[in-house]
Amino acid sequence: MKAAASPSLGEAVAAFVAEADVPPLALSVAAEITQAVHAAALGAAQTREVEAVLGVAHALGTRGRVRVPGRAESLGAPWAAHAIGTAAARASSPLAAVVAAAGLALASTDPAAPAAAVAIGLELALRIEAALGAEQRGRGWAIAAVDGAIGAAATAARLRGLTSEAVAHAIGLAATQSGGLGAVLDPCGLAFRLGKAAFDGVEAALLAERGVTAPAGSLDGRRGLAALTAPDSDPSRIGERLGDDWMLARSLFL
Repeated sequence: MKAAASPSLGEAVAAFVAEADVPPLALSVAAEITQAVHAAALGAAQTREVEAVLGVAHALGTRGRVRVPGRAESLGAPWAAHAIGTAAARASSPLAAVVAAAGLALASTDPAAPAAAVAIGLELALRIEAALGAEQRGRGWAIAAVDGAIGAAATAARLRGLTSEAVAHAIGLAATQSGGLGAVLDPCGLAFRLGKAAFDGVEAALLAERGVTAPAGSLDGRRGLAALTAPDSDPSRIGERLGDDWMLARSLFL
């Protein structure tokens, strides 16, 4: 009898996002992170960067039901994620700001509500960074924007209850949008970059939920994320003991 083929990296990641149980320690860390990002967003709600994001959203006619922390305005989830990520940029870990912003934009007003989904997204983003980040950084990529957008998509997909098949498309759609130049160092540019990564992740999940597809191999394919941003890396490391060994539970990056 022919042995069943092992799942591809993309299949393993999609199944993890859709189905993994989050252990208590990782859940606790994610809850603290999400609450910290919410507090940071509240504290920076009136900054010029947030005013600019809201101004553009309104100029485009964007409307929605998600209240931006510290603001009277309500936006659609992608733009709310953009505003939250932008606001939290100065006072949070960049990766945390991107991923938690996606969770806060799609969950209730209780900042603890999206903790499990944020844990999923952060775990995936941390694993991508561990596998690709050193080379990405050396080549001038902004890690939080590139890898964070995929983590944000994972968080959003989990919150929306996407199937593993739809999750795979969400990851692919986020990967094809991910980017950010390490040369951007000014506070406004940094804040925009993180907010836009959160926007892209949420948008990717919502598009996948509505049937938009992306090709397989977005992470480790011949023209996928690893090949283009860190061609000398080993993307298979992303999937090593995925769901069993949680980097988030022992992470000090926050």
